[in-house]
Amino acid sequence: WREARVWLAQDLRLHGTYQDVLGCFPSDVSPKAIPNEAERYFWLSLRAQIKLTTSQWQEALADYSELAKMRKFSDFDSAISLCYANLKNWKEAKAYSDSALLANPYDPRARFVQAEVMIQQGRREEALSVLQKVCQDCPAIQGAWLKWAVTLANLGRSEEAKKVLLDYLVFNPEDKQIRGLLQQFEN
Repeated sequence: WREARVWLAQDLRLHGTYQDVLGCFPSDVSPKAIPNEAERYFWLSLRAQIKLTTSQWQEALADYSELAKMRKFSDFDSAISLCYANLKNWKEAKAYSDSALLANPYDPRARFVQAEVMIQQGRREEALSVLQKVCQDCPAIQGAWLKWAVTLANLGRSEEAKKVLLDYLVFNPEDKQIRGLLQQFEN
């Protein structure tokens, strides 16, 4: 039955909701209780992705850290760096984004975290350059567009910030959060 749950979870990941996927596995079961390593890896990977996507940073960090013990993979370091950044642990965020970028210098999530760290260090102009490149390379990362626009606005460059938001809306015209922010800039 475990194998069936794994396949159902995989199908639901593509066509269902996050809760549907998590519902395939009993909530009181620890990943370590799953004897088959491949199933455990898959389950942890699904759960980590869901926790990351739903901004459950501490839980995602725990799952990605466990995955990183099972297999060295730059995506795990990148995800861990994003968790640490959202938890405001800038030292660990930088360390894990550096590690991810050593393995994959084009990782947009790790580069986004690097820009976040630069902003925290007061290196906003340098961060703007990194954010612009991240947005060009991977326009789906809404957070990079938001950070780019907000950083410009904080530097008194509201017209440039508006243009950034308008450029993002080309890729995702239905984004209500970006539209709301754009209205704030226009008022």
